[in-house]
Amino acid sequence: MSITSSSPPYEDVELNLNLIEEQASRLICVVKPHWATKKLTYTKLTDGVSNALLAMFPTSTDNSDDDIKHGLICKIYGNNSDLVIDREMEICTMVELAKYNFANEILLRFKNGFFYTYEPGKTINHILALDDCISSLIARRLAEFHSITPKLEFHHKRENYCQLPEKLLHYFNLLSGTNSEIYQRLAKASSTSTTTTASALLSSVKQLLGYSSQLTMNKIEERINYKLADIENDIKQIDIIFRNQWSHIQVVYCHNDTQCRNFLYDEKLKKINIIDFEHCMYNYWIFDITNHFLEFAGLSNPDWSLYPDRKFQKKWLKTYLEYAEFLPDYIPITTATQNGVNKSKPSNIELDYLCDLIGKMIAPCHLYWALWAFLESLLNQTSTDFDYLAYGKIRFEQYLAHKEAFFESTLAELPKHTSAT
Repeated sequence: MSITSSSPPYEDVELNLNLIEEQASRLICVVKPHWATKKLTYTKLTDGVSNALLAMFPTSTDNSDDDIKHGLICKIYGNNSDLVIDREMEICTMVELAKYNFANEILLRFKNGFFYTYEPGKTINHILALDDCISSLIARRLAEFHSITPKLEFHHKRENYCQLPEKLLHYFNLLSGTNSEIYQRLAKASSTSTTTTASALLSSVKQLLGYSSQLTMNKIEERINYKLADIENDIKQIDIIFRNQWSHIQVVYCHNDTQCRNFLYDEKLKKINIIDFEHCMYNYWIFDITNHFLEFAGLSNPDWSLYPDRKFQKKWLKTYLEYAEFLPDYIPITTATQNGVNKSKPSNIELDYLCDLIGKMIAPCHLYWALWAFLESLLNQTSTDFDYLAYGKIRFEQYLAHKEAFFESTLAELPKHTSAT
């Protein structure tokens, strides 16, 4: 998908991460020339795992709230992250979503990142996500996000199918070497590296994975104790199951990275804003909910016992269904029957069915983030703050623990008559 004429302006320059404050403050004057005479304050954000994020604020004499309102963020992509993330599609997504106040406005693009407006708000953690008020706001905002799908300009220019198996296969092909671009870049980086830090970091990553001179299928298989060929077979089987058993489940434009900290709580307006649109793609609406619940576990040392119980899930789902305009009044549950979930007054049995459906998506969610983490461990050489390899192994182990529940299950039918709760 090409960037359209309505896209933000572009400057053909690359920012140096080590000089980000100096260079960013000069570059932003292209679209904010009055900032050239202002004193700026900077805050390095920790929300970006594989990217560098710098918040920039013009400072007034009275340090008013307007300083925050007029702030912006400079985002610098992680090294080689274009192999994992479709950066062009990320820009298109944010431009489209911004039309409906679902994304920050992109002000200026450059070779290895872009500037976008700052979104004030309190970062959500799993404790806040369990709060009755905030969880209800998150459910509502996510339903509204999914419901915007038909209005997106690119929605009417493509075949809208579940892209998850396609993305999983892309990740696999990069890891297995079927797509050789990752190895070519790593080899080039290794041969041209001139700094001790970069060289040492690359060596450290390879050592952790058990690499010799370069990545091989055997080395990854040893690390995760699983045959890569079986992963490819699993992905193909996931695709078949989706096509045969999930064809009645609505596909929408999903966020796909619905971890708690990608929801910001605006305490003044009592609303939720969504951020970080790198992983957006067409997917089953269920995926975003499953992923959100799984991410209660956290990124560092995930605690899977924090996955919310059924009582919480059902209450959350009731709010989601209330605002999910894209869903029909009766949500189909199988391809072979016309009865479905009553969206406006779902019964307890119907809510249990949806909870079961959410549970079935756990394995594909874990596989997605496991493969992503293995790739990032190789590609993002600028970050030492997050252990991608350890995280990927944890997520892959969880995939193995849940895969049979996905592969061996079928989508059950509901009784024809169920009473509302």
